[in-house]
Amino acid sequence: MTPADYDPFCITAPTDSRLPTSVSGQQFCGNYDLKPAKFGQIDNVITQASRYGEQSEVFNGLDITLGARFGKGGQFQGGGSTGRTVFDNCFVVDSPSTLMAGTPGGATLTISTQDARPGFCHISRPWSAATQVKFSIVYPLPWNLQTSAIFQSLPGFPITASYVATNAEIKPSLGRNLAACPSQAAATCNQTVTIDLIPPSTLFDDRIQQLDLRVSRTFAMGTNKLRGNVDVYNVFNSNAEQDLTKSSGSAFLRPVAITPPRVARIGAKLQW
Repeated sequence: MTPADYDPFCITAPTDSRLPTSVSGQQFCGNYDLKPAKFGQIDNVITQASRYGEQSEVFNGLDITLGARFGKGGQFQGGGSTGRTVFDNCFVVDSPSTLMAGTPGGATLTISTQDARPGFCHISRPWSAATQVKFSIVYPLPWNLQTSAIFQSLPGFPITASYVATNAEIKPSLGRNLAACPSQAAATCNQTVTIDLIPPSTLFDDRIQQLDLRVSRTFAMGTNKLRGNVDVYNVFNSNAEQDLTKSSGSAFLRPVAITPPRVARIGAKLQW
């Protein structure tokens, strides 16, 4: 196959206030469908990426780790990290709308379903998307009590949106039925094409921030020890989303998983 074996077409993204203004109701071109005469002809070749273009993956980052002692037995440990990965594989092998994704650290190529539009094959993740802060504090209190706290601030996960375009939507722009349709002469066809609307690593959910606390005390019982703990997880009762529905439609951005609610737990450990 060569790029000449594909025909271009455009779609119009759905109008949805939950989508970025640059996406909602906008026309998306740069999509291609294989010509019917070539449909079903497969001859996969695995070779080096350098024969088709220059693929690059560059990471720049910074890690900071801190440790300190303070007061009467207090300890602090923590740090943060930030970084950015710039990935580029905007070269054409067969379909002008199909990018070739190489295995990280290698040159083997596998076909991806993502298209090769700018922003989809050249991905520059913002620094904030990889910035995280974590620390813990331990401090003794009177009456042999010991308190500790753990805090973490993590980046929100990337938001994507996929749209399932029907043959009826594509046909006016393509000028024919999709190649996967049983017949080009058919008046109707149920074939669809899934198209990504938001470039990768450009839109992110809110950051995930969580604080956990513990108060503990150890009791001597002869040669044995009993340690009691009171733990409170997710002190701020954050309900940050940990996963969302990515397909556009009525369920788009509907939470699939959220941070577990605030939980208090009492426990004990006996050593003998």
